[in-house]
Amino acid sequence: MAEYTRLTPETIASLLSCYDLGTVTDMTPLAGGLANSSIKITTVSGTYTLTVCDEKNAREIDCLTRVVAYLDKHGIPTPRVIPARSGDAFIMHDNRPVYIKEFLPGQVRADLSFSKLSQVGEVLADLHRLDPPPDVPQQFPYGMGAFSQIFEMRLDHPYVDWLRQKIGFLQSALDPAMEKGLIHGDLFWDNLVFDHDILVAVLDFEEACHYYKLYDIGMCAIGSCTREKQLSMARIASLVKGYEQRSPLTHTEKKQLKVFIEYAGVAASFWRFRQYHVRRPDPARQDSHLELSCLADQVHAMDNREFFDRVFAFGLAGPAGRGTREQGQDGSAGGFRNRVSPAPQAVRNAHRKNAGEKLPKVSARTPARAGPAICPAPKNNVMNPNARTARAGPI
Repeated sequence: MAEYTRLTPETIASLLSCYDLGTVTDMTPLAGGLANSSIKITTVSGTYTLTVCDEKNAREIDCLTRVVAYLDKHGIPTPRVIPARSGDAFIMHDNRPVYIKEFLPGQVRADLSFSKLSQVGEVLADLHRLDPPPDVPQQFPYGMGAFSQIFEMRLDHPYVDWLRQKIGFLQSALDPAMEKGLIHGDLFWDNLVFDHDILVAVLDFEEACHYYKLYDIGMCAIGSCTREKQLSMARIASLVKGYEQRSPLTHTEKKQLKVFIEYAGVAASFWRFRQYHVRRPDPARQDSHLELSCLADQVHAMDNREFFDRVFAFGLAGPAGRGTREQGQDGSAGGFRNRVSPAPQAVRNAHRKNAGEKLPKVSARTPARAGPAICPAPKNNVMNPNARTARAGPI
């Protein structure tokens, strides 16, 4: 079982001595990371985040820092990595990579409005239009290729049977011809920073890889589009509407989106089950995978035509146009503001300056459940992932 790094003041001082950041005036541990140890550092030169990577090796962090530099160069809003005095993008401590990035002010909100989700969709589309940089991983680290790890352990747990049947369904339903590109892979609400309702930063590209673009949209739906313990079709519609403003989905992609959202929910639940039953056993979190497996079951149980109509018809007129109870969540009567958001890059630079489509049905009926239900039966058979401990994967 891996251990998290414990950062003492002396250790932090030693690490900072490798950087030209000036005198430290404040240090605050950052809660919520499930795979890293992070500290917010304030110095006379600015505010930064120091991260010790407990589950990534030097090769992986070298790739990450190059990806972040590539994203910054192409206008994707994400904090820059601060080089060490040696010029290296990261240093090593106790055989673990350490890197420092700029800390951008703003707010992280679990309940994202329609307008915020539309902005997220736009940025996600911008990301997907970039050519993947060299050496980026060609598989998602906890996608279906990793699921067999659980079976090899011969665990006696109902989740194992559920996962096995989900794999059978996904292998038959997923279209492997869907387009791949550079993806974030972990776009949960707490990886999104807003300032005055404007998206200013997308955080934590540690799972970035060359993989299915629909998977990225699906994971963002699982992690950022829930309300009252269930997936919100109106919020997913807002996300997709923003995405299609920059990069319209094909008819085939629209048909595949539902199954890719389910795939993302299964993968996220796998990460959490493996994390808290195998890698870092934690009795307090051993049932946390249920929150995400229930979301996967929710989207699976939905009729294909219903899903298509609710997501893409919403996207035509705006969520509130259908009389949804979510009307006005972003402060506007129609659910979307009729304006173009300021460019996130420009807003981020300002911070730096101040701191120095209808769906043919697969069958005539709602698809059969792909595996036994393993979650409790709250409303609509789902639970709410919008809690800090409910993250799908590492920060």
